Amino acid sequence: MTFEPYVPIANHPVTDLSIRVQNLEAALAVSMNLLQSLAEKLESRLGPGFLGVELEQFAAIGRQSAEQVAEIDRLVKENQQPAAARVIREMSGVTWDQAHYITNRWTSLQFQQKVRWLQLNQLAYQASAVASESE
Repeated sequence: MTFEPYVPIANHPVTDLSIRVQNLEAALAVSMNLLQSLAEKLESRLGPGFLGVELEQFAAIGRQSAEQVAEIDRLVKENQQPAAARVIREMSGVTWDQAHYITNRWTSLQFQQKVRWLQLNQLAYQASAVASESE
């Protein structure tokens, strides 16, 4: 993905919403990677349990996402779309319709896009679960 700076001038070609969203996704991905790296380093230096449950889960998402994407890739390549949709649904909390939609378009995404999407959805899914538990 190439970076195109956002120019806040009406009718400028770079004000295109899709470019702005791509830039925001890229910035968020870099931020998440840095935070996950920091959490992993803190945990390795200060020991298990130091981070607390939420940060431990955050660090785990970073470690597991690439493996989970590889598993979904394998299922899709083996034409096991229903199984791939189930895994996507379980990992990200999307609806069945959304899981099938994603599965049908899975091969059009690059590996890092898949990892980033899965990480973001898992974080949002976990955050909503934590919020529900605290109510």
